[in-house]
Amino acid sequence: MPADVLPRVGFVALAVTVGLLAAGCGGGSGSNRPIKIAFVTDCAPPFDSNRQPTLAGAELPFLQRGARLRGPEPSNGVTAATVEGKRVQLLLRCEAYGDFTSLLGKLNQLVENERVDIVVGPTNTPEGLVVKQFAQKHRGITFSTTTGEQSTTLTDPAPNLFGFTLDGAQASAGLGAYAFHNLGWRNALTVGENDPAGWPEVAGFVAEFCSLGGNIVARRWPPTFDEFGPVVKRIPNRGVDGVVLPSDLQSAQRFMAALERRYPRLGHRLLVNADLSSDAFTGHLTNRMIGLVGVSTWPWTPTPESRAFTAASKRHFGGTKADFYSYDEMEPVLEALAHVHGNLSEGEGQFQTALARLHFRAPNGPTSLDARHQAIAPTYLGRVDRNAQGKLVVRQIAVIPNVEQTFGGYFRPTTPPPSTTRPGCRRRNPPPWVSSVPATR
Repeated sequence: MPADVLPRVGFVALAVTVGLLAAGCGGGSGSNRPIKIAFVTDCAPPFDSNRQPTLAGAELPFLQRGARLRGPEPSNGVTAATVEGKRVQLLLRCEAYGDFTSLLGKLNQLVENERVDIVVGPTNTPEGLVVKQFAQKHRGITFSTTTGEQSTTLTDPAPNLFGFTLDGAQASAGLGAYAFHNLGWRNALTVGENDPAGWPEVAGFVAEFCSLGGNIVARRWPPTFDEFGPVVKRIPNRGVDGVVLPSDLQSAQRFMAALERRYPRLGHRLLVNADLSSDAFTGHLTNRMIGLVGVSTWPWTPTPESRAFTAASKRHFGGTKADFYSYDEMEPVLEALAHVHGNLSEGEGQFQTALARLHFRAPNGPTSLDARHQAIAPTYLGRVDRNAQGKLVVRQIAVIPNVEQTFGGYFRPTTPPPSTTRPGCRRRNPPPWVSSVPATR
């Protein structure tokens, strides 16, 4: 076993012996045909800026199983890996964000012409619904996606579609309880990105905060996140305890500059859902952020798994840091393949059962799947502070474990998807993880 292989997953007791046949596009268990896994990602400007790290994350599990880089960039691809004596090929394919017709054409080409066995990706939020629609018509192929769209798995899930990363609403878990219990907020205002990627992030805070008895005064949806002056001017002078900004720290910095004239103690007036790794946070911290609390799906306090992932990424890709989202979708696929000895018989049914029962020690935290094949995983609360040397850092203040998709039943398969007005704010039984949030003021 290579030294840089990350800790592997554990499985619920499972006895599986299978042959090899991918519903209409595979050979028998004795076939020498390689297993083909396609990774689909955005290659079209301006949404391709993260392409190399995304590809690196998908390739890392192959490199840890004996594959080699074909060139200096992740986009050059990798050679085949070996899983339980089976050759496994990775095909890198492009799609254009927002062009659903193009995406469907690409998926059809992969399945009908290139005869792939498994499709991983794409990573953008609206495209998850397209992949689900396609997967429902191709049950003999396994699909794994990192989409943040809640409805991809919550509503009418496809049995052959899997998501090992938290959806957009799940990624905010912990913020609502922190605002209610720790900061004493009862009336909050949200400022979110007005598109399908931004709506779930606000929806998660609303579900958690309102379930505890909080109230949402207003939901603001600026057309861009470049200018926040008009948004700040529309915040009521009274009846608002604080503002929630589901965004990255670059946007938070601009928002805080506009906000601090009205609220001098910004650490108690603003919460952010800034889903970035710790080193990305560090590069954008300023004095005005001291006390600011944010939530992330990546731990600020390193764990053995996160350290191993970072070290493996540096070893194989140097200055290109592999994206853990694409890693989290690809690594379980290869683990499940190993568990069934590379066999994909019976329309991949037993392989999909193995994948569904996976308990994955992901670099960002222990992950399993619910009955709809959606990730159950942790989030992390961090607060901006100074360390003993006076340097601005983010201190991890809480681990929010086992974040599941329904928020304790607030979201249901029959619930309309998040939008600019949904979900409604109502009190009900809060999700179980709120007890993990600091409750002192």
